Amino acid sequence: MSEGSDPAVTGFVEVIHYRQIRGWAFLPKTPLRHVEITAELEGHRIGAATANLFRQDLAEQGIGAGDHAFVVNLDRPLTQEELGKVRVVATTGPGRHAVLEMSDVSAQMASPQARPQARLRQDHALPVQKPVFILGAARSGTSAIAQALLRTGWYEGEDEGFLSPLLADLTTMVHNHYAARSAEVALDTSIARAPKAYLVGALRRLAADLCHQLYPSGVWVDKTPTRETVAAAPMLQAIWPAARFVFMRRRAIENILSRQRKFTETTFVEHCVDWADVMSTWLSVRDRLGSSALELDQFELARDPDGAGAVVADFLDLPAHAKARLIQSLAVDRPEMTSDRFAAISDFTEVGWSPDQQVEFMSRCAELMAQFGYSLDRSYFADPTHGR
Repeated sequence: MSEGSDPAVTGFVEVIHYRQIRGWAFLPKTPLRHVEITAELEGHRIGAATANLFRQDLAEQGIGAGDHAFVVNLDRPLTQEELGKVRVVATTGPGRHAVLEMSDVSAQMASPQARPQARLRQDHALPVQKPVFILGAARSGTSAIAQALLRTGWYEGEDEGFLSPLLADLTTMVHNHYAARSAEVALDTSIARAPKAYLVGALRRLAADLCHQLYPSGVWVDKTPTRETVAAAPMLQAIWPAARFVFMRRRAIENILSRQRKFTETTFVEHCVDWADVMSTWLSVRDRLGSSALELDQFELARDPDGAGAVVADFLDLPAHAKARLIQSLAVDRPEMTSDRFAAISDFTEVGWSPDQQVEFMSRCAELMAQFGYSLDRSYFADPTHGR
């Protein structure tokens, strides 16, 4: 600060462009006030603005609420010679002002940190929703759990979801767009004024509002057995903090055999890849979900539906009547069985796969099988005491 009669104001000019001046100004003792900024050239006013624009970097530095940046659009373009003669004055009241100095780090014109962002409202409040997301690879018992929950009469929803991957894709598009336009974010562009966080937040609020309208009760089930949905689980938890996640897993041998019976057009390698992708992705996110997630094996569901149903019901805090209906559905209905081998266990060497298929299976699935405690023989689990 120099030449000023109001030492209470702090701030800097960060960019002087031939059409625009940018920076920030702040009154620490009255942080809710916003300073008036005037640009002068040889005693003549050439532009003015109020320092009331939001910037994330100012917020992170504790400069008020971050809304003390300014952009002065000049009345006319300046020449190169005139750029060095501009004076930027912060006026805080009658007869009180200070001339803002040029920041030491402002030699790089229009750095991303110096770009002001619009303070856009995000105050669309919604009632608390308590969805249950059924995750896992296809043919792992996801349909059995989802349909049983719907039959309790306690939850709204459909047999299949597939909205959550769309939300994840749209969010990724926003992140990728800002990354690809990093140069434009540093210039005088609309995207530089629009915080990426606002767009991501808007997508999340859109999803929450849509599901609130689809399922007004606030308790609903989404079953989408894809790797993308598993990867999106932390994002879904951020949108719906009261959400619960039930991950259904199944040993790769039985899973792929079941896939081969139902999805006859899919190649053996694709079956292996999909199982491995879902299971490895789950390992990468499950700890982040904490107590909001339950992991259940299809083997346990097949051999002891009453016990598995009780575990799920207790995890979801279901009332007694819904718990009883859930257990009944799992024990009796058993949706989407493709054969009478719902609970059958196979030995890897006896399933009839070709030598090439066995090599593919071992290379893509064996390590993950071991991480989940699975065996390659009829014991199913490498530890014979598992589940006892």
